[in-house]
Amino acid sequence: MRAFSPTENGWLVADPNAATLAKAQERYTSRQHHARGLGVRSNFESDLQWVGDLGEIGFDRWLHDESVTHDWNGGVDRLPDFSVLGNAVGLKTRYSKVATRADFYAVVPAQHLDRQQETEWFFANYEVGSNRLVLLGGVSAERFREAARFVDTGEPIGPTTKARNPVWQFDVSLLDAPDRWLCSLSAHLLAGTSCRCGAFLL
Repeated sequence: MRAFSPTENGWLVADPNAATLAKAQERYTSRQHHARGLGVRSNFESDLQWVGDLGEIGFDRWLHDESVTHDWNGGVDRLPDFSVLGNAVGLKTRYSKVATRADFYAVVPAQHLDRQQETEWFFANYEVGSNRLVLLGGVSAERFREAARFVDTGEPIGPTTKARNPVWQFDVSLLDAPDRWLCSLSAHLLAGTSCRCGAFLL
């Protein structure tokens, strides 16, 4: 995975190389075999379901580049996907066939939100045609629950997409961009230091 570069609106983008794409597909296949061995069936079947693993690989790379203390749990044993500076972070990655836009929705399956174990949510989008992974930003679980809208099975999530299962959707434009989100998590640990988001942490 190559290093991320910022966009004008604060998102971070990278072009995954062939090795990274293969790693994501291998991780997804391995987890599916493990789940089937336990008698667990996936709710979704798609050739692109591995984008969730791609998002985790990219998120992990970004945190490493920023020298941020974190653990990558990968959702194993129902643990949150990541622990970042002591915060339980759920990561959700979608894919699109068009360029990422600010009017996209960040989506969390209702069953995942019901667990109430995540304290933060972070979102990414993989642009299939251009092979770009976009880190969109994050939001506290409390804020997500306050502002998200429930979408039942079969109802539209966007202009061309319908929910396959009950989900909660949140406006991407309301997310804290990656650097700003990371600053908010760091505030209580990095008192008296500055972040690239421009805030001085007191």
